[in-house]
Amino acid sequence: MASNSPRQKSWPEQKPSSALVAGLRTPKVLRFADSVGLPLTTTYLYRWSSTDSIPKQCIPASGDSPVLRQWGVRSGAPSLSGSVGTLPLTKLRFEQSQPCSHPEFHRTLQRNLVNVENVAIIGKSIFSTVRVRNIAYEKHLSVRYSCDDWKTSHDLLASYVVGSCDGPTDRFNFTIVIPEDYPVGRRIQFAVHFQAAGGDFWDNNGGRNYSVICETT
Repeated sequence: MASNSPRQKSWPEQKPSSALVAGLRTPKVLRFADSVGLPLTTTYLYRWSSTDSIPKQCIPASGDSPVLRQWGVRSGAPSLSGSVGTLPLTKLRFEQSQPCSHPEFHRTLQRNLVNVENVAIIGKSIFSTVRVRNIAYEKHLSVRYSCDDWKTSHDLLASYVVGSCDGPTDRFNFTIVIPEDYPVGRRIQFAVHFQAAGGDFWDNNGGRNYSVICETT
């Protein structure tokens, strides 16, 4: 099938003339002088040598980089240390087993109309999918979470996953982003809130809430 995209033209190879080669070998130098004939600028030429010393703090350890640290990934690199103290590398861990792997998952979904399906951790971000019963065309799902043992809480609207309806159920997803300096040993707790057909339905892991803990790597 012929393509409508423009074809690239291939120009014949031409050898440069001897005059052009000579001109390339003898570059022209343009200098600017002040009122008394002295140069306006001074140019310094630096050569790089393999023997030049590089400060150790500028060289990341093997397999480590600021990008990896940003995502909470450690690959054989020590914690950052110095006069300002030690900054341990941390990670997040979901403390429950994956809800969808529970034998009672579909029965619980049938009874409660909403159930967290999966929870995944990437760096300092918590990704989750939630299954809801398809009891009405218009549905709303939000997640309520706390990073300080419910002293304060936040509500986050989940997004509908287009094409996820299998007839009796639909799927939503959401992402919770945790600060890089979140303290070790603290937990992020959350529950999901489903609204449809004039009703309010919750999945809070049987009253225990879902939890993600921050740990050192």
